[in-house]
Amino acid sequence: MMGSLRALVVGCLLGSSSVAWATSGLAWKWEPGEERRYFMEAELLLPDLVVLSQAKNTSVRASELTLTLITTCALHPPVGKKAFDLLCSIDDVRLVAAPVRSDAGRLIPVLDELDASLLKSQVQVTMTWDGRVRTVSLEGLEDRLRRMRVMEETLRLVVQRAFAGLDLRMPKKGDDEDSPWEDSSSLSLGFVTMFGSYGKGLVYHGVVDTEGDVVRIESQGGGIMMPGTDQTIVTPDGSSVSRARDSFEMVHRGEARFDVAKGLVLERIYQVSGVPTSSSQIAEGAAGVSYVQNIRVRYMADGVDAPKLPGNGELAPGGSRGM
Repeated sequence: MMGSLRALVVGCLLGSSSVAWATSGLAWKWEPGEERRYFMEAELLLPDLVVLSQAKNTSVRASELTLTLITTCALHPPVGKKAFDLLCSIDDVRLVAAPVRSDAGRLIPVLDELDASLLKSQVQVTMTWDGRVRTVSLEGLEDRLRRMRVMEETLRLVVQRAFAGLDLRMPKKGDDEDSPWEDSSSLSLGFVTMFGSYGKGLVYHGVVDTEGDVVRIESQGGGIMMPGTDQTIVTPDGSSVSRARDSFEMVHRGEARFDVAKGLVLERIYQVSGVPTSSSQIAEGAAGVSYVQNIRVRYMADGVDAPKLPGNGELAPGGSRGM
């Protein structure tokens, strides 16, 4: 399957009428003391309900969730030869969700509390110098109660979907060598689950246009991916792994603008859509159980005012699914 996917995607990228080949300087750069501010948005249509909780015994279930945030990131020493850490403040945030019908009208106080928690926290991101986001963690959240530890992990997973927009892998030595390059570990294909994401996916990137120091990169790809569950199985080698109930046929399509002189992504927009395979439990007699991510990241240069985010919002029950 992956061989045919590569042939299809590379053929599409090579077939672009505006292909700009032999591009060099495709590498991330980040100077000590430099701060970069980003607008990020992750709109998530989820195959499984996500539980959103307050510190007290109030929880609501949501089928759709949108996180919008303004973040300022800087290098967090020490800086390694292969990877580096970023420490990012959350300057402003907005949460919008669609509850299930039985939880309608109870969502805003929960979102407001989660909003306040995020504003007190920081995001630590570990990246490789070729642009792979290894880890995303939240620092500074209250986690004394088990209930809040679970909620902290849920928030981290949602924040990770937004920061996945920075996960733009560049080719070896910063040169595309007249061809699209592949990323076999794209964070974009992951799920919002505490038990990991499994499967095989490939995303291909290719430069299709150049204007001064700015290149436009198109990305296409996908694969079969599975969200982990709390059920485990023991493999023949004796290790325990999460047992997946469902698998999804994922498709990634997007584009980015990258400044090769400054070594930073100026804007990236992509959509990942996942349709459950016929063998998935979630596909048995059910409708509207696809997984969709709409991700947007935009760099805000010095002197550019950040947009003022409105208050948190509650959508109609079930959102586009009408649950």
